[in-house]
Amino acid sequence: MSAPVRPFRSPLIAAAVGMLLAVAVMAWAADRRPLARAGNVDIGHAELPALFLMHHRVEAGRAFLVQRRASTMRRSDQKQPGSKRQLLSFRLAPEQPESFLLLHKAYPVTFLLPIEALADWSYPLVHAFVASRHPDWPLPQITLHHLHVDRIYRGLYVQLALPHDPTKKQGGDGSLRTLLDVGETGIRRMNTRFEDGPGALMDRIILGQWPEQEPVPPEVRFLQRMREGQVAWSEQSFELQRTADGKVRLMPTWWSLGALFAAAIGRPAADYADVRGAAWLLRPDPDGAEPSAGWDPGARDELHKAWKRYLPALTAGLVLDARVRGLPAPTAATMHAHLRTATLAGLPLSEGVR
Repeated sequence: MSAPVRPFRSPLIAAAVGMLLAVAVMAWAADRRPLARAGNVDIGHAELPALFLMHHRVEAGRAFLVQRRASTMRRSDQKQPGSKRQLLSFRLAPEQPESFLLLHKAYPVTFLLPIEALADWSYPLVHAFVASRHPDWPLPQITLHHLHVDRIYRGLYVQLALPHDPTKKQGGDGSLRTLLDVGETGIRRMNTRFEDGPGALMDRIILGQWPEQEPVPPEVRFLQRMREGQVAWSEQSFELQRTADGKVRLMPTWWSLGALFAAAIGRPAADYADVRGAAWLLRPDPDGAEPSAGWDPGARDELHKAWKRYLPALTAGLVLDARVRGLPAPTAATMHAHLRTATLAGLPLSEGVR
């Protein structure tokens, strides 16, 4: 006959056991949440690279953007890897997952935006391809990644890195270019560190100089046309050159810089009312013809090869993203509806789509 179970004689022991049981139950419950289960997801085989956002251990509003190896730290480590950046969290829409903005003078202004914020999933590949063909043109970096936050998998995110001006320690001259968000009636302005203020545009206006637009390469114009339906034609981004003539160059991004600034910073960027900026805006062709990328056959073949690697990786990433978020896996019809850029570029939509 078994002996009767006796209560703990010490209240401290009883409290300690109760606390351990509570922690165990909480851990068991957390391990059944989709994001918790995704903490150990193996995506090493994926073509889409992984990014790791690590919050600072003691400083709120600071974080590190690192690769997998640097994201693993022992408890005895005194210093987290990489450079500490300012971190802002925001949402572009109430129904979308959290977005992030990382700021540091030695790095490009970097946004991490959920896949829901991008209506065309083929745009990152085509944008990166055009940027590789025009390295001297002020194109931001737009790439698709598997994002982990504090080692927990969050899903597919778009990394948007704006053009960057190096510091003096990095070999730069310390000056910053002006980025413009141009509308029909005015211009919002910020520099390459995402700070707003007077800047070079106001300096030129005071001197009576109004910038002209530099001719746009056809591939860059094609990128801008792909934003149709996402951002109005009357809202486009430009970079003001620091050369003597001070021309502006079209800087297509999928998102409005003014909208990103307002969402992340919490207020609109400084603006200047002037209708002359409307002359820079790219509008649809008058005859309604579909846009043409203007690529030569060799470039199209290179893009096709890159697409054959990208599409299966995108499909696998979307399936994983849906599983983590508890959503239905994307169908072939859903994929095709979100690949408009690839369609207009003449890329096949069946490779890798299940």
